[in-house]
Parts: sequence; C-alpha cells; structure tokens
Amino acid sequence: MLKSIIKIHAKKVYFRGFLCLLLLVCSSFASSLEVSLDKNTRLSLFSVAVHRESLNDIYIATLFAPNDLEDYQQLSDPSLAKRMSFKFLSRYSTRQMSRLIKQRIALNNPKSAWHPYTAQIVKIANLFKNPMQTGDQLDIDYIPSQGTKIYLNKTLFLTIPQAEVFNLLLNIWIGNIPPSESFKIAIRDHQAEDKKQALEALYQSIETEVGRFDQQKTKPKTTKVATSKVTKPKKKKVKKVSSLPPPISSPTAKIKPPVKKAKKNVTLKAKQVEPKKTIQKTVPLLNNSPDLAENRVPINIPITIAKQEVDKDLLSGSYTQTLIAHIRKHQYYPKNALVAEVQGSVLLRITLDSEGIILTRKLMKRSGSRILDRGVLKMVNKANPFPTIPKELEVTTFVFDVPLNFTLSD
Repeated sequence: MLKSIIKIHAKKVYFRGFLCLLLLVCSSFASSLEVSLDKNTRLSLFSVAVHRESLNDIYIATLFAPNDLEDYQQLSDPSLAKRMSFKFLSRYSTRQMSRLIKQRIALNNPKSAWHPYTAQIVKIANLFKNPMQTGDQLDIDYIPSQGTKIYLNKTLFLTIPQAEVFNLLLNIWIGNIPPSESFKIAIRDHQAEDKKQALEALYQSIETEVGRFDQQKTKPKTTKVATSKVTKPKKKKVKKVSSLPPPISSPTAKIKPPVKKAKKNVTLKAKQVEPKKTIQKTVPLLNNSPDLAENRVPINIPITIAKQEVDKDLLSGSYTQTLIAHIRKHQYYPKNALVAEVQGSVLLRITLDSEGIILTRKLMKRSGSRILDRGVLKMVNKANPFPTIPKELEVTTFVFDVPLNFTLSD
C-alpha cells in the first residue's frame, strides 16, 4: 500500500516537473520571436503592447528591429530595417481603420512633417475596404533600399519609397500622444519581462487567415455598358385645310387698321460680375532696342485659383493636437496631491462648441485619487476657452480625449 502511494506521488512530481520544463521551453521560444523581411533582413522582437478602446482589446502591437537595438528612439534611424505589426483581437470597421491611420498621424506629427505626404497617407487609409476581423494582420515593413511595404494578411498591397512615411506611422505608437499610458510603457519596452513574454505568447497563438484580402486586390472593375434607346420616329403634324371657299367680303365693309400695343418701359438691371483676378505680364516689342524696360507692353491674363482639398480626418487630428497642447500649457500638479504624494493617469473627454467653449467634460478613466481627479477638472476649467473649431471641419461641436499623467520624479 505504501509503495503504491509513493509511486503515485512520484508520478505527480514528474508531471509537474514536465509542465515546468514545457513552460520554460515555450517562454524561451516566445522571447526569441523573429521575422524575415527578405533574404538578407532578419529582425527580432523589440516590444509588444495591447491597444484598448473603451475597455475593449483592439489589437496587439509588436515592433521588430535589429537584434542589437537598445532604445526605441533609435527606430527613427532611416538606415535601420524595422516592422510594425498589428494583430487584431476584435472587429474594427473600415472607418475606424481610416481614422486610426490619419488622425493618429496628424496627432503625433507636426503638420510640416505629414502635409507633404498627404497623398501617400490617404492611399494607406484607403487600403481598408473590408473591416478587420479577429486574427487579421497588418504589417508595415521598412527596408532602406526598398522603402515602406504594407501587407494585409501577408499579401503585399502597397509600396512607398519615402523613408519619412514609415516614421510618420511609427509615431502613432511612440509619439508624444500614444493610445494610452500603459501602451506607451509597453511599446517602448519598459514593461516587466513576464508581462512581455505573456503578450508574445498571445501574439503567436493568434492564427491569421492568409490571403483573406486577396479578392479585394484582384477584384475586376465593373464598367457600365451604355445601352442605346430606341426612339420612335416623330409624326409630322399635318395642317388641316378647310374645303369650304373663303368668305366673300362685301365691298362696302370697312376694314379696321391693326391696333399697335404700346410698349412698356422696362429697365433691365445689369448683373454685377466680380472682376477676375489678373496678373500683369509684360511682353517685349519686336525691335532691336537695347533698353527693353521701356519697350514692354503690360497685358492682363485672367487666372483661376483652385481650392486645395482638405482631408477632414487629418485636419481633425491636427486640431486635436492643438487642443491637447493648449491644455498641457495649463497643466500643473495639484498641491494636495503633491503633498500626499499621489500619482496617477487620467483620460478626460471634452466637448467644445464652435467657439471653443466647453460644453461637457467627463473623466473616462480616473486616477484612483479624488484629490487628483478634482484638480484635473479645475485645471481644465482654467484652460477654457479653447481654440475655435476650424471651419473646414463643418461641425458645430467637437469631441476629443486628453490623456494626462501625474508622476513624482526623484
């Protein structure tokens, strides 16, 4: 009896040891996650984070870089190959993807940096013709000799040669206004190792349906065929001729002269036409005079100035950047929270009217301290009013979120 008990106990210990060994092997495999961009470019995992919206996990973000990379700031080096990879954990609509790309680029980059590449940014945003589903993968690769390549479920959809475009996209994650404070810590590789390994394992466990978007790429364009309408020939109207002879007028009948109607005095108002903008251009006369300045005839050439199209998502992101900068100018550490050594992060949602005046303000994420939360609301009131809403957005109210962090440094 005793021997059987010892054998059972030994089996349990052996099984537990086997599980521990398996976990160690899996964790070491997860930590050595690597990808190949081409035959000569191999990268290892640098950092991993989860993006959340309204308490829902949206996607796992991973950054791949050369093995010897030490700091996230080195990722902006145009001579280094790198990859941004998104693996989606829930459904995300095409409109949400378009906003994610355009608004976040304008939010984390100065206008002077992204404006010259507006056409390329819009091209990237227009790739998402189908909503993203659980397991879908978006990879953004940068190879110095080839440029930026964008893949949907491992199918290449777009190549952009400019190195600056990748850095604009990279700042969506590592810029001054990341999705959240926890995301910022994780994507900059400042999180605990055990958390990082758990997210790596989750990233690898999600299966991607390769080629799901290929139909979108090879879908033939449908052309409308013009159909000719059969028109019936019009019938010619025939004037009816009376068969009776015309009446004979008596010679004594008086013929009345036709009465002319008096014309009414009508004054026509001339339409006021705005003068076209003109530029003066001088044309030299056909002579051999050495002094051409005296022999030029000014002529007026009308010119038309075309309006530049404004992308509202990019403009919205740029305006939000201005609003957050306006609040941060008024940011201060509440005295009571400073004395109590309270730290925390807050997510505030503000609604403005067209004149930039606060209509509503709400704490979407609290700091855990009433002192800090009240101090944030007072701080926002002092920042009121805000810059007015740009007319190009064509809205009467504007809603935006403000992440605010309060940390005590040594």
